[in-house]
Amino acid sequence: MSGRLQVAFADGMPDALVEVVSPDYETVGRLWLGPNRARSVDVPSEMSFLRVHLPDGRVVTLRDKDGKLKRTIRPGDLPPPAAASATRSVERVGDVTALHRDRAYLAALEPPQRATLGGLESANVPQPTDTLPDGTSVELVAATGPVRRVPPVQPGEVRFEPTDGRDRGCELRLKGPGGRLVVQLPGILRDVYARADRTADGVWLVSVRVATGNRPADQLLTYLAGGDLYRAVGMADWAVTAEEMVRDKHADPFAALVGAYLFLRTHELDKLGDWVNNLAVRWPAIPDGKVLRAWQLIHEGNKDREGEIRGLLLAAAAAGLPIFREGLSLLRDGLRLLGESADALGDRAGQVLVDAPFTAGVHDRPAGATTQFRVACIGADAGG
Repeated sequence: MSGRLQVAFADGMPDALVEVVSPDYETVGRLWLGPNRARSVDVPSEMSFLRVHLPDGRVVTLRDKDGKLKRTIRPGDLPPPAAASATRSVERVGDVTALHRDRAYLAALEPPQRATLGGLESANVPQPTDTLPDGTSVELVAATGPVRRVPPVQPGEVRFEPTDGRDRGCELRLKGPGGRLVVQLPGILRDVYARADRTADGVWLVSVRVATGNRPADQLLTYLAGGDLYRAVGMADWAVTAEEMVRDKHADPFAALVGAYLFLRTHELDKLGDWVNNLAVRWPAIPDGKVLRAWQLIHEGNKDREGEIRGLLLAAAAAGLPIFREGLSLLRDGLRLLGESADALGDRAGQVLVDAPFTAGVHDRPAGATTQFRVACIGADAGG
């Protein structure tokens, strides 16, 4: 018997993608849910079951033996994450997804050197510092100047207070034995952490973890950066609110940009509409809006607007580096498509971290340096 299945998340649940699957294992719907939210989907059978794609990468299958068409998922319905093994080795230093989500795993690595400030060990009394255990200095700069550091959550970290700069982005600068890492970040941030951990083979891993002002945007950005379009498309219902994010007086242009990148990646141009142009016009200091508008026009295929497209891309390049890595790739490709040089853009970006959600590049890397840099969103997790 077919019907309409309502799925709800109780209080305390994480934001997650729910896949609704028929008894013959056909996906009939994807729902993006958060705490105290519910959505419905038509199902061919009341025995349809659910796959919950959790932010930590686990996929939990939930079945209802009674076939109820109204189901509420509570934290207790989810199995606890597997305990990390203290003997686990780092087979691939670049596996940032597992590394950032598994704090027990980080604790199993060689303990960082203890930084001192004013004679007090940060392991006992957390103090704001701008230097990581490997000697890397860290600074977060907004339009108004450096962002204040706050006591870290764990020893050996550098952490910054939230920012609320809606008109332009921020720049995170790290300089140390592995070279200079420059990361473009949104102006609305909840948390920015940087830390250095030494792996079992003696390699330093300098990691940056960022939570923006919008948790679903962080999750969608993580999917896009990892090439996980399957899960990203499941958030399309959230992304359609991007127009509201632009028009509201308390607009979050950065979350709107992420939604627009999803629709551009999936070629759903009808969902972009005029609000992408609003992004380009209302926030001129954020290059991503101009890049998105240019590519919207490129995909529409109107040759009479080539001059407008060229102007948008050149203006974006002049405004600085796009905040999101997706935007950097599109800007570079667009300039080359029009026969414009992208060399200056490449020099400014440096050696780009291709798996980072934000534009992040390494400069002045010393010969023989072994330090690894990684950048990831943590906004979809519990806060790091």
